Amino acid sequence: MTNTIYNGLYRFNFLATDIEDDCRIIRKKDASEVIYVADFCPPIVDATRGDKVRADACRRSEKTLSLRAAKKAANGKQIQPLSQGLILVYPLTGLVRCAKCNASMRPSKSGAKSASADSYYYYRCPCANDDRCDNKLYLRGPWLWKVVIARLRETLFPLVGASGNDHLDWLPVFMAEVRSDLVQRFSQEQGHLPLLHDEVRQIDMKVIGWTETLSKANLSSLVRNQVEQQLGAALERKQSVELELEMLSASNEQVEELLDPAKAIERLQRLEAVLAQGSPADINVELSLHIESIRVSPDGSVVMRTNRLGIFEGVSQVLSARRDSPEATVAPAECEGGFQTRPRALSRRRTMASGESSHLAKSGGLIETGEFSLPDKWVDEAIFQMPEATCWAKENATAVAAMRFQGHTHEQLAKHFGKTTPTIRKALRFAAKEDASLTELPQRMRRSRWHEDYAVEVAAKKAEGLGTNELVALFGKSDTTIRKALEHAARLETNSE
Repeated sequence: MTNTIYNGLYRFNFLATDIEDDCRIIRKKDASEVIYVADFCPPIVDATRGDKVRADACRRSEKTLSLRAAKKAANGKQIQPLSQGLILVYPLTGLVRCAKCNASMRPSKSGAKSASADSYYYYRCPCANDDRCDNKLYLRGPWLWKVVIARLRETLFPLVGASGNDHLDWLPVFMAEVRSDLVQRFSQEQGHLPLLHDEVRQIDMKVIGWTETLSKANLSSLVRNQVEQQLGAALERKQSVELELEMLSASNEQVEELLDPAKAIERLQRLEAVLAQGSPADINVELSLHIESIRVSPDGSVVMRTNRLGIFEGVSQVLSARRDSPEATVAPAECEGGFQTRPRALSRRRTMASGESSHLAKSGGLIETGEFSLPDKWVDEAIFQMPEATCWAKENATAVAAMRFQGHTHEQLAKHFGKTTPTIRKALRFAAKEDASLTELPQRMRRSRWHEDYAVEVAAKKAEGLGTNELVALFGKSDTTIRKALEHAARLETNSE
């Protein structure tokens, strides 16, 4: 349909052909060289319909070409990530870290593949796979999630205080402590004001000199480019210094702006709403504002470090200290062999959360754990111990062992308890650890035999005068089984005499 001849329009001199290196070359000519002859022949396709089809073909072609160009510019990636780093499915991704090597513990799902069956997920240190770290613990995800949420609610909630007002009972005292530290921190920075003013004056003098240099007409291009670069860097530095001076001069107003109780309560309400019905990515963003880290040790102990400064936007960044500064209190974790893991970046995919002036939002969804650390006075540390794993076999081991003593087979026990035979065997292994006498029982119990179990009853009916065919109809067994029951009853009677 790209050929106009179907519409009766003849297109002449459209292509040019040539031979080069024994190859036939075909190329399109310039539009000014193409000749069109209208009404050359009767059209077989309506002109309007033909134009519409050609327009659709052009749109598809342009879209295909744009996709190909994007693919070439994407360094070979066929599916572009929404953001750098991990794709979040579990809300605690990036917050759970190994206490030995500081690596971000990866969640892994296990269990049945069926959608209707139960499935489980665990957190495990990725460095344990190749023995770089000796933390081999599998931390159960559902238990950790319950512990984290319970701790957050205990630390930050309820929103309504005991007095019935809309403010938290602990908020006024906490704000007073934070205000004291902020004022002290800003007062310490006031000592840098003379240095900053002096730096601005020096920059102004240099800018005057560079401007006079650039005004010379006979200045070489090499020198001009060098001076322009220095001038641009100096102006950028001056802008940042002036911004810092403005912030230091308005320190009191900044403290009041940071410590806004209405915004703090609004943040807590948003956290509660996101935890109730938010996506994993949104929950991860909110939790990163209130949880510093969750460190897991090989013995199953979990240390959760939380801070209430997350309810005030930007306060954590002001009061935190860099790791390489003297105020840093926490040193990077190392393994016994001297191996040190660079912490994995906490990342998120598309989220509905608004921008935050936190490490997470400033880095566009990436936060490097270890760059900043809060003083211990602002961190609430709680230690939890992962409970010992339990199961049905362990909980019911005593009941299964008691019936096993009575002579029941594994199949009978499985039918009685509504479990599988491997589960029954597992329960017996748990019982054997507590009661050594179970090891004396035979591994296989003799199966029950109908002709032996009902021999006395069949013999009693036979004594009443019933024949073999009548016994077959009465018990629903074959005549062979009935005769074996009678023979067994006779042996029992003989042995008893």
